[in-house]
Amino acid sequence: MNIQESINPNLKSNRVPSSDEVVALRSLIRAETVALESVKTSLAQAEGETITASKRVEEARLTLEAALSALSAAQETAATLSKLLEPIELSIRQKKGILHPLRRFPP
Repeated sequence: MNIQESINPNLKSNRVPSSDEVVALRSLIRAETVALESVKTSLAQAEGETITASKRVEEARLTLEAALSALSAAQETAATLSKLLEPIELSIRQKKGILHPLRRFPP
């Protein structure tokens, strides 16, 4: 037996409530109905916000995925170009060395 059953004798009997009980019960039903509607409205708003937030999260995930892809491609390109720098710089230094004015002096 739970506490509600021990407090409310009407739950396990067919006793007819008195007129004062009917008034009190109807008043409680109205108050609980108002509270229920308020909770339902709040729940609907929360569910709507959840859907909106989920959509924003998905959009952000796709944006992040695209940004990470672009970053990876840029890093790969930078690494490839970086490897090309040294041979080109060496080639330029060699050609400049050939053209250096000191080479024009007789030996």
